[in-house]
Amino acid sequence: MKYSGIDGILIDWYGTYDVNDYGMIKENTDQLIEMLDKVGLEYAIVYEDRFLTNVVNAGKAISVTGAAKTDLAYVEKNYFSDANYIKINGKPLLMNFGPIVLQTPAEWTNVFNTLTAKPTFLTLWDHSSMAGENASGEYAWVYKDNSYLTNFYTNTKPKLGVAMGSAYPGFKDFYAQGGGGAAIGWTIEHNNGATLDETLVLAKNANVNYLQLITWNDFGEGTMIEPTVEFGYSFIEKIKAFAGVKNTESVFPEISKLYDLRVQKKGNVEAQKKLDQVFNYFVSMQPVKAKQTLSEIK
Repeated sequence: MKYSGIDGILIDWYGTYDVNDYGMIKENTDQLIEMLDKVGLEYAIVYEDRFLTNVVNAGKAISVTGAAKTDLAYVEKNYFSDANYIKINGKPLLMNFGPIVLQTPAEWTNVFNTLTAKPTFLTLWDHSSMAGENASGEYAWVYKDNSYLTNFYTNTKPKLGVAMGSAYPGFKDFYAQGGGGAAIGWTIEHNNGATLDETLVLAKNANVNYLQLITWNDFGEGTMIEPTVEFGYSFIEKIKAFAGVKNTESVFPEISKLYDLRVQKKGNVEAQKKLDQVFNYFVSMQPVKAKQTLSEIK
């Protein structure tokens, strides 16, 4: 991500309650954030209010608004104050994939009243009315074809205080094949990177200040940007060019090699120390030294 010119990540977050796998996701999020601090990438939370009903039904909270208050109090205490947390207009960015459960401005006002500082709150496109004045704007997503994105930039963006665009390589879900229920029913072809090119151009022409790449690792919906056997490093190379990264030297295969050696040399203390050194060279933007040290590990 860092060598692609990506500033940070937006983390899909299910809250604090130990229901289903939400507790595990919270723990993984905290570990991820710890690593982001080391690498030097920013982050913000994308809150999933859709699971609040499950928390109440599991007897973990009395009400959905009460559960949301607990969740966001944790976010404010543990994330908002972090130097690496993304700020927009001087306030911490909080996004919501919906709203799905909290669908009235009064509910969001109730939830936000317990926060010391109101965040820059973005809902999914065409959903900000559910949050009323609590919403600072909206972010675009991926749906059916790129005309929805064009419509967002042309008709919705001018009305928003804060508008976040989107770019994606395609959409092809795996739900039916993976036993996760019915397929979504529409596909956006990857077209060997042409879809990513087109959505990046749309964002550039729309002159958006903030752009979300959808999404780094969602293999289940075919929107993955993370390198794959099928597409190689082509998507991140395109993003690197779009971001205007000046360093033309390719380091992505070596970064993958670092990961592979981490796995292969598990338990080898000496090799892992050397790999730590490689990691530190990479994150401090010294790829030549990183590659040299990597070549010394047999």
